[in-house]
Amino acid sequence: MSTSSLDVWLHTQRVARLKDEMSLQYTPELVDRLGRGALCLSISLPVEEDPYRGDRVRWWVEGLLPEGESRTHLETRYEVRRGDAFSLIAAIGRDCAGAVSFVGSDEHPPVAGEVQAITTTELGQLLADLPNAPLGNDDEVHVSLGGLQAKLLLCKVQGGWARPVDGTPSTHILKPDSLRYPGLVATENFSLALAREVGLDAAVASLEEVDGRDVLIVERFDRFINDQGVQRRHQEDGCQALGIDPTGLNKYERRSGPPSYNSLAQVLIDHGHDPQTNLTTLIRAMTFVLAIGDTDAHARNHGFLLDEAAALAPLYDVAPSIEFAPTSKLALRVCGLEQLDAVTRAHLHLEARSWGLLEEAVVDDAVDSTLESMRANFEKVDRRKIDPRLLSRMRARIERIWKSSRF
Repeated sequence: MSTSSLDVWLHTQRVARLKDEMSLQYTPELVDRLGRGALCLSISLPVEEDPYRGDRVRWWVEGLLPEGESRTHLETRYEVRRGDAFSLIAAIGRDCAGAVSFVGSDEHPPVAGEVQAITTTELGQLLADLPNAPLGNDDEVHVSLGGLQAKLLLCKVQGGWARPVDGTPSTHILKPDSLRYPGLVATENFSLALAREVGLDAAVASLEEVDGRDVLIVERFDRFINDQGVQRRHQEDGCQALGIDPTGLNKYERRSGPPSYNSLAQVLIDHGHDPQTNLTTLIRAMTFVLAIGDTDAHARNHGFLLDEAAALAPLYDVAPSIEFAPTSKLALRVCGLEQLDAVTRAHLHLEARSWGLLEEAVVDDAVDSTLESMRANFEKVDRRKIDPRLLSRMRARIERIWKSSRF
């Protein structure tokens, strides 16, 4: 059904109206309750009386939508003009990343309601159908999630899996192994498990086999369960927080301006409850992704949890991408360097110190303790389905950075 405006809900409250010319205006009730400048939908869209218009709104909506072939298939399925973010979010935006939902003004708000149980056979079929039905979308399921990688959004229920119907929040992301990059999901499972062993907050995942294909099953950190059932936790990615175009190569650092580690750090300095703790976490996360060889840790692969203030989201989409891509160029530079092999411990220290808030001893401890823990815990992590030679190269990268000079 064609519409020119959508109600924007956050949790169970209608907070804004989005129009098809890409304007967004917060409701008067929300402005009165939270006050001007408060955080609500996005760090880049603080609460204001006047509407936001143009690119800032478009880029925030784009950040909620899938990319690449998945985007193209969904546009075709729902007869949406190519690149029309408003119409696509109208079609699939009842369950999005974070706690935001989009519904027509004459529709009921999203609730944690109906699920559709599926069998193991049906699960395999849904995974096989992902090229034509990205995320599991059809006439009953309308879900959206950013990213290029094929994935299926489901609810974990007693006894198995179910599909989220009519705005019910999904609880898990299922990623089948890439046909182009076989072994990728096994290394992501390893990387997330190693991050948790190191003491970093990272998405909880497991590796399972469905119809002979490896599938990474990731618990959504933007969902939690209480007495009322599955609830949403609001979050956004780095491009949304910075108010920049997330499409194409814009999520990678260029010669000047965001995104960069410095700009992500500034978000935490300006909007965090406890900037020092958050910055220390960012240092450890930066050290970790560099040491495992994740050259694709771009701005959309860094996130922020949003409440009254911002906090760094758990690590997600982390893998030694240098093993699967034909480049060692970093998505976000460290101390101005864009080649992974050029980065040393000294550069990690200098990059973090350049953010301007933390004492030198805090920076040194964050970098060094992360590398030490990675070395100590590397052998403890499940390494099923991973080529031992790849693991050896991962271990060698960690050792190289650890042995490099701090000064």
